[in-house]
Amino acid sequence: PDVRSGPATTTKGAKAGAWDEQGGDASGKCEANASGGGEPRDDKRGDGHRVVDLIPPSCSSSSLKAAGDTLVWQGLASVALPGIAINRAVWASQRLMGERPGKVASQALRRWAPTAVGLALIPIIVHPIDKGVTVFMDATLRKYYD
Repeated sequence: PDVRSGPATTTKGAKAGAWDEQGGDASGKCEANASGGGEPRDDKRGDGHRVVDLIPPSCSSSSLKAAGDTLVWQGLASVALPGIAINRAVWASQRLMGERPGKVASQALRRWAPTAVGLALIPIIVHPIDKGVTVFMDATLRKYYD
């Protein structure tokens, strides 16, 4: 029985992520399918189980480096840093609203103004964070694998 699952259920076919007879994927690209399946091979331990390689042999180290670089860059520039910046801006605006309850016109304004501040901040922080992460990665992580 074939141990693979997901869209790559045959070794012959044109589906993206399907492995060909030589261990590469049928589309000619180095990409895995969403299920994480790979080329099954015989187990060298001798316990009768089959092992699935998660990375096809046709993937070069440059492809894996590019994937790792993209993962780190996106994690910093699209998730971590914008999340921290927006969280702190909303927190600060909530504190400013909370310290002056008599000065704020309504409860609705105290409730929704911090959210509006956070949303308004998004287009302002995108480019500086992107450039900053690129400079940071060029100065640190990218020196080791370029």
